[in-house]
Amino acid sequence: FPRYKGMYSLDKFLDDDLKPYDYDMNADLSDDKQLFKEAKKRISKEFYSYDYTKLIKKYKSDGKTAKVLELYDELISIEPYYDYHREKKAKYLFNLERYDEALAEMEEILKIKPYNEDIYELMGDIYFDQDKEEEALKYYQKAALLGKDSYYTKGVEKKIGQIEGVKKLKEKFTTASFDDWMQDQTWLAKSRNEESVVL
Repeated sequence: FPRYKGMYSLDKFLDDDLKPYDYDMNADLSDDKQLFKEAKKRISKEFYSYDYTKLIKKYKSDGKTAKVLELYDELISIEPYYDYHREKKAKYLFNLERYDEALAEMEEILKIKPYNEDIYELMGDIYFDQDKEEEALKYYQKAALLGKDSYYTKGVEKKIGQIEGVKKLKEKFTTASFDDWMQDQTWLAKSRNEESVVL
């Protein structure tokens, strides 16, 4: 269709300047030095959350945890009722395995939004990561209850099923120790003609 060739060209949309900003923590940010310098200068004079986001990304990629947390704390102090910043900080602390601090941030979010099922699920994830399945289950169940009758609950219900399924299996089946097998010699008669036996 030659007549449409010039009319519907995508070339103008493929320009490098229109690329979406990469939020990957491990991205090479060496080309953005000037942007970070400007953002650093601007946040000392005025509030613009995008500058904080750029700086946080830079410090995360550089492994400067203290600086990242300092910027999150500044954002939280500027916008204390905007739970997004606190949630991002909690997720960052969770990734660092600083569980108690992450949970403390989430408790603060629940003071503002006590019916936030995402936070309950995230709290469950933290407990599950620490192998505290009973605590995790408690928070997953709260999240499922708050998000009932919505598409959201499918992921939480799956997590609940994982924990409860393992509990049910453990109740039905008991695993005998090697010493128990050695004391109960009935298996010897059953496997007399076998080359090997797996206990």
